[in-house]
Amino acid sequence: MQEQITLTIPGIIKNTRSGYEVLGTGEMKNPENSIIITNKRIILLTVPMSGSGKSIEGVDITLVQNLFLQKEIKRKLDEIVSTKSIENILSILPNFFINLNEIQKIKINTFWGRGIKITTKSGKKYEYSIRSKEDIIELKRILKNYI
Repeated sequence: MQEQITLTIPGIIKNTRSGYEVLGTGEMKNPENSIIITNKRIILLTVPMSGSGKSIEGVDITLVQNLFLQKEIKRKLDEIVSTKSIENILSILPNFFINLNEIQKIKINTFWGRGIKITTKSGKKYEYSIRSKEDIIELKRILKNYI
């Protein structure tokens, strides 16, 4: 079966953020700002935005972008998925993915702390906040077999 995109979610925020700074500027280790869900995997990626993955004087630029530029992230994400193949997306953008067959459990919070927590069979945990209630509802529908 060919891999197909079933959902895209822009403007996600990793709940545990880490990075480093030297002389007031630095890099964030987890700049993911979007999710692409396919029929085979969950792709966590960074849609290119000016300053993504950077930190300046203790301010996480990716976090600020996710809070104030979600529509722009969505526009760019929609452009990416409409013009590039999944293989191309995986090869050119900072990202990582979790194969659906590697997932042990998914917890989706729909009210306070709206977001997703993924636990893999190897014990790794990934947790992201998702701002849009509509995205959460659709995410829950698509991943119902893993909840």
